[in-house]
Amino acid sequence: MSDAQDYRTKAAEFAHLANKATSLKDIRELRQQAQAFRSLVENEEWVVANRDRLISNRVPTDGRIGYGRAGRVTASIRTAPSYYLAAAT
Repeated sequence: MSDAQDYRTKAAEFAHLANKATSLKDIRELRQQAQAFRSLVENEEWVVANRDRLISNRVPTDGRIGYGRAGRVTASIRTAPSYYLAAAT
């Protein structure tokens, strides 16, 4: 099962429990839990649909940070100029 399916199942379980609950406090809490899992479903589906647009948080070993569209490098790691290093010591 995918994460979205698992979250959808949990949301349905909490919604069912909310329908069976008798106290207003329990109903409210169970509905909130169901809504939280529905939000997770939406987020997971968005990530799957937009995976090609996401930027990885891993830094490649050659100093590149991220990629724009069409694989162009959008930033790189640079060292501080030597006069900054001399002033710090």
